[in-house]
Amino acid sequence: SSGDDNNEKVITIEVPLAVAHHLTRKGRRKQKNIESTTKTKLVVSGTEQAKKPNDLVKLDVIKEYGAASGEVGENASEAEETAIKHLNAAQIHIENMIKSYKAHPDRFTAKRAGGTLAEQKKAKKLRVEGAKRRAEKHQHARDKLAAAADVEGGKMPAKKKKQRKFY
Repeated sequence: SSGDDNNEKVITIEVPLAVAHHLTRKGRRKQKNIESTTKTKLVVSGTEQAKKPNDLVKLDVIKEYGAASGEVGENASEAEETAIKHLNAAQIHIENMIKSYKAHPDRFTAKRAGGTLAEQKKAKKLRVEGAKRRAEKHQHARDKLAAAADVEGGKMPAKKKKQRKFY
């Protein structure tokens, strides 16, 4: 829905609460980026009633144009066209964010410090498995060296010492 009063256009978009929080997280970085690239203002309302991440909240995309915005050198119809383009650009950014949320809701949850004991155990297990895999990769190379040494009848080639760089 587009409102038109005193050279201001507004688009209202229903967004999941998780997306609204994502916009305002980390010093409102996402919100500021969208606002600066599209020259619009984003206002979230209805977050008090929403409890779950999937609950919808209202996001108003506001664009002031004409004399009120301080943009000069445009007539009224050009200013309005530009305003509509900016609103559409902001709407696309937000719709992409909603699409991304629907595909990967886990990426929009706030990170908790430390996590539960079960989560810590799972993370440690992943870390240990990764370390084992990396060690096996290097072990394979060592085995090749050992095989080459057996063929030559000598012993394992001495490990090269890393040369330090002095600048």
